[in-house]
Amino acid sequence: MTSSEARKRGGQPKPAEERKRNNLTFRARDELRDRIRKCAEASGRSVSEEIEHRLELSLAQSDQMRFDLGEDVFRIARAMAGSLTHIEMWREKNWIEDDESFSVFQETTRELIRNYRDQILKNRRAFPRGDMSKMSSEELAQYFAALGGLAPPRPRVELIVTDDD
Repeated sequence: MTSSEARKRGGQPKPAEERKRNNLTFRARDELRDRIRKCAEASGRSVSEEIEHRLELSLAQSDQMRFDLGEDVFRIARAMAGSLTHIEMWREKNWIEDDESFSVFQETTRELIRNYRDQILKNRRAFPRGDMSKMSSEELAQYFAALGGLAPPRPRVELIVTDDD
């Protein structure tokens, strides 16, 4: 038997119709791996089963929230969470304890709702770029709404063609 004909090490893959589960490989930090291992032991599952169980729970929770809130509110709420993370990182303060963070978050929430509606209606408009320290509170709200994942549809770019040769 030549080396190319030699049997591969480990279990041989089954045809798709015989497979119960597919292989999913990913990297994890040591701390996360240890936590999952401990949880698996406590629940009487293998590490693989524990990971699958937790992924299924996570996806089910997301699906349930989407069902409970409706697609519109779910997408706006998810963008609010993303925007708030950026606001708090920028201010280096919690929005509940800091009046400026609260104000920016409040305006950003209003902007997210506007952006979502504009996406549905295809109302195109620009949003600010540049130095945040020079932006108005309205521009900051537009900026953080875009960072949160709900930017307004961008204006069309008009191309000007000339016959210069």
